[in-house]
Amino acid sequence: MRISLFLALGWFLTTPVLATFRAGIATRVVTPDPLLPVSGGVGPSNPVKEKRGELTVRALALEQGAQRVVFVSVDFLGFPKVLGDRVRALVSGVPVPIF
Repeated sequence: MRISLFLALGWFLTTPVLATFRAGIATRVVTPDPLLPVSGGVGPSNPVKEKRGELTVRALALEQGAQRVVFVSVDFLGFPKVLGDRVRALVSGVPVPIF
């Protein structure tokens, strides 16, 4: 009994793992045209007179087997959770985080 258990355990530990690790990255420019008024901080929003660079969204997706995680970074100030949840609902194949 012990010998068969050790043989089975040895076979299990030396068998290669079949789950493949995959990673992907993407960047998109999301600067509005025409430009929108800038708000944030204290006080009313102000009209924009010039563009100083592009607004982008970056995503890093990691997957191993059936597990998939996506990290997203946006260039926006004060992007509320409600809008993040609406965007996440449009993405299929990525589980909703529990936090």
